[in-house]
Amino acid sequence: MYGYDQKENSSAQLLREYELDELPVMSREEYEHKYQCKLPSPSADIEELRRDLKEFGYCYVKNALCGEQLDDATRRIQEQAEAEVYAGIAHLEGGAQYGQARKGTSNQRVFALQNKGKIFQDIATCKASVTNNGAIIWELLMGMLGRGFLLSSANANFACKGGSAMFLHQDQGYVPLPYPPFPLVCQVIYLIDDFSQANGGTILVPRSHLVLSNGKNFKKKDIMINNREIGAISATAPKGSCLIFDGRLLHGTGANTTDRPRRGLLFYYCRGWIRQQENIYLSLSKESRKIAEPNFLQLCGFRPWRTLGQVEGEGAFKNSSFVEKPDQPVGELRLTETFEGKFFSVTQERKTFDFQKDPKSKL
Repeated sequence: MYGYDQKENSSAQLLREYELDELPVMSREEYEHKYQCKLPSPSADIEELRRDLKEFGYCYVKNALCGEQLDDATRRIQEQAEAEVYAGIAHLEGGAQYGQARKGTSNQRVFALQNKGKIFQDIATCKASVTNNGAIIWELLMGMLGRGFLLSSANANFACKGGSAMFLHQDQGYVPLPYPPFPLVCQVIYLIDDFSQANGGTILVPRSHLVLSNGKNFKKKDIMINNREIGAISATAPKGSCLIFDGRLLHGTGANTTDRPRRGLLFYYCRGWIRQQENIYLSLSKESRKIAEPNFLQLCGFRPWRTLGQVEGEGAFKNSSFVEKPDQPVGELRLTETFEGKFFSVTQERKTFDFQKDPKSKL
C-alpha cells in the first residue's frame, strides 16, 4: 500500500499482519445490538456532532447540501466524470489499493476538484452560498485540526457495480505509531447519493480512532471481534448529508452491488504543518488561480502560517500577505573587484549590474 505497509510502526503493516484490513460488515442495527450503543445519525446540533466525533470518530452533518446546492454539485461532477471518460483521461480503478482488485476499471476517481469548477473551491471553504450547514462543518474542522489547517486534496469517488471494497486503512497511516491524542487529518465527504451498505457506503469502524491509535492494541481479527473491541458498519445517510471522520478512524470504500453509481465529494484536510496529499501549488491551473477567492488560496497554503510556507523570506514574520512564485528568484551573487578597485560588478543569471565603488567603502 504505497510502501506504508513496509514501514516499521506503520498502521498499514499492522493491519495487514493482524488481518484487520478486511472486516465483516454489520448493519447498523446489528452493531447497535451487539455493542449496546446508539450510532451517530445526521444532525445539525454541533454539540451532538462533537460528541459523535469524540466517541465514535465520525459524524453526519444533516442537510449539508440542499436543493439547488445539491443539484448544482451533482450536475457539475457528473458532467466532469463523463467528459473525462469520453476524453480517455479518466482515472478508473478496481476499488482496492493493492492486489488484483486494484487493476479493475469499475470505479472512477475525479482528482483535483479545485480545477473542475468554482463550486468545488467554494464547497472546500464551506461557503454559505453553496453549503447549507457550512458554518457547522467549518467549526468542526477548526475543533479537530486547529487554526491554520489546510486543504490536503479534493476529489470525487464513484463506486460502481463490480468494484471491490477498499482495504481498511487510516488516513494518517503514513505517521508512525503511536499517534498523538488528536487527529492530524480528517475527511469530509459530501453525499451526492444516498449511502447504504448495498451501494458501497463508506465502511467505518466506530471507535477505532481510539482503539488502534497507540499501536499496542492490535490483535488477530477474530480475537478483537469476539472481544467486541472492533466491528465494521457501512455509512448510511441520505444524499445531501456530510460524513466527517477522524484521520485515525479505520475505514474504506465499500463494494457497490447495485446498478447505480454511488457518488461522493471528498475533501481531505490536514493540520497546517502536515504535507498535503495533492501538490496544489503545482496542480492549481492558472485559470482556477485567477477565480480563486482569498480564503480558498489561504486554505491551499498560499498564505504563510507561523513562518511555514514563506517564499524568499516573504511571510516569515507576518501572516497578512499571500505569496507568489517569484518571476526571477534571487540566485548566486558575488562581488568582484575590477579596474584597480574603481568599479564592482554584481552578476546574476541573465543580468549584470555595474556600479562605481563608494570611496568610503572598506570593500
